[in-house]
Formats: sequence, C-alpha cells, structure tokens
Amino acid sequence: MAVKRFSISFDADLATVVQRRADESSEAVSAWLAEAARRRVRQDEMLGAIQDFEHEHGAITERELGAAQRRLGLGAAGSQRQSA
Repeated sequence: MAVKRFSISFDADLATVVQRRADESSEAVSAWLAEAARRRVRQDEMLGAIQDFEHEHGAITERELGAAQRRLGLGAAGSQRQSA
C-alpha cells in the first residue's frame, strides 16, 4: 500500500485527546487518525447519498426517520437528526 505523509497541527487540547485515545486503543497516532479519517469519509458519503435521495424524492419525514430507527433498534427519532 502506498503511503502519503502529512504534516498536521492541532491545538494543544485536541492533541492531548488524540494522543490519549490512540494510547487507549493501543494504536499509533497515525493509525488512529487514519481510522478517524476513514469514518469521516464514510459519513460524508452517507450524508451525500441521503441528500441525493431527498433531492429526488423529497425530505425524509420525522415519521419515516422514526420508523427506520425503530427497525434498526436505534430508539426514537427527534432532535438528534443533523442536517448536512
């Protein structure tokens, strides 16, 4: 696998949290950050798919969202929904 190196900067508080989380998961900081980036990319792609669906079919209603969450065992809908 080809590797691309980055030089990144964080404020001190965030750097401390990142280091602690990487340590807690027994990962190098670069591996922990790579996984965080993968999750963000997947999240952005899922939100894009939802936006495409809503553009074609109209906004997903709270009722539809609640039904989907119940089917997935995620609890009730409501104010947890975030817009992209």
